[in-house]
Amino acid sequence: MPTEFDYAGARKSSLLFRFWGNSALYAATGLLTRLGNFILLPIYWSRLAPEDFGALAIAEILSLGLLSVLTLCLEAAVTRFYHEWSEEDRPRCLGAIWAASLVGAVTIASLAYGGAALAWDSCVRQVPFRPLVQLAVLSALARSFSSIPFALLRVREQVYLYSLMNVVSFAANAAAGIYLVCFAGWGAEGVLVGTIAGYGAAALAWIVFMARTVSFRFERRHLVPSLAYSAPLIPASLVSYAGSLCDRFFLDRFTPIAQVGLYAVASRFATVVKEGNQALKNSWIPFATRIAIERPDAPATIGRLAKYYVGALIGVALGVALLGREFVLALGSERYAPAIAFMPVLVAAALFDVVDIIAGVGLSIRKATRAILALTLFEAAVTLVVIGLFTARWGAIGAMWGVFASRGAAVTVKCIVSSRLYPAPYEFGRWVGMLALAGAGFAGAQWLPAMPLWASAAVKLAILGAYAGLSALLFLELRRATPGPSPSANRPA
Repeated sequence: MPTEFDYAGARKSSLLFRFWGNSALYAATGLLTRLGNFILLPIYWSRLAPEDFGALAIAEILSLGLLSVLTLCLEAAVTRFYHEWSEEDRPRCLGAIWAASLVGAVTIASLAYGGAALAWDSCVRQVPFRPLVQLAVLSALARSFSSIPFALLRVREQVYLYSLMNVVSFAANAAAGIYLVCFAGWGAEGVLVGTIAGYGAAALAWIVFMARTVSFRFERRHLVPSLAYSAPLIPASLVSYAGSLCDRFFLDRFTPIAQVGLYAVASRFATVVKEGNQALKNSWIPFATRIAIERPDAPATIGRLAKYYVGALIGVALGVALLGREFVLALGSERYAPAIAFMPVLVAAALFDVVDIIAGVGLSIRKATRAILALTLFEAAVTLVVIGLFTARWGAIGAMWGVFASRGAAVTVKCIVSSRLYPAPYEFGRWVGMLALAGAGFAGAQWLPAMPLWASAAVKLAILGAYAGLSALLFLELRRATPGPSPSANRPA
């Protein structure tokens, strides 16, 4: 285990370097796996039709929803309580959580498989239960075995081991998928079987790692507080993921499967922003939680450092929105060109996830998981109504704008509630300034004259560089931060 960093006595500049150091490694790992996924796209494009991508997107409705709850959301408890457990209790608490998560994953996956076998075909018109949805359930179960170990590595800041296991899992997943799709001719089924094989192989390594880390000599007190914390997150996570994927449900109802496929391809570009957010989130959540536990000036510190998180992800979103067209036309084919129209709005909607994470950390620090559940139910209701109405009226374009509008409304309400429960002086003016700068850069790129792809890509990269430079100059503080409080000034959250 790495040497403990002194969060209580560290200067704010040291905290910032710590955050960016960990985030850089998470981002490099995410970039590597995302680059791998982008390379997989044209490989799969040569073997799969838009209808296949549409079918996979529909099957993911169940898979991603399951993945959010299979571990009983106990990975959130690991992040929140790890630094509050005593050294003696940590192995026992981790053993109790890991055992409960494994039992929960197998039980919930079995129940979901049986329920889907009975109800799926009556709810979804264009993708039958067998075989894709069957495989989607198994792929979610295989992926869930990594959740608790990954959470443990994040909270212990074992970033190198985290990155190694992430890359190994992806490589096994990709190798199996390429073989099954391109050489064995399994089609869309090969993508899911590859996921099962890759994460299944990684699960064997995790068993060895966790067996050497945890103790199964636990008592009831080692598990009950974590279950009490995570219990409201189970329905909240399920509702949240179902809401985030309900656009695909309504697309299945109101648009041809080929349109669903084009929408799904555009969504994969928006996923680049989500992956960038995931990379920073992996560092930000344990980072902010530990600051809240160990520093009396935690709200001011978190509020000040959040602008770097936001500014970086706005830059990622601008890059994807600018260069998505060039990527599709250079590496794809003309039949996927209509997907370009969906990209800017879906990418902009993905930025709401950034604000959602920052607001959610405040609720987590206050252990306000019931408030998270209430906010998630509100978001689900808004999402269901808005996306349903928009998609029924305007098809795939309506789904796109429905995602943007419903996500924006829900995140706004979450920010208001979070600011009441955990008031932190976030520098919203700087956030808006960076967003306006990115919007101006994107708008300017739309007026570019016709030119070769390499030339337009070069100009857009220059626009992206200008955003980075101007943001650093105008909105991000470059001077050295003032010293933080002494280590003796600790205060638990």
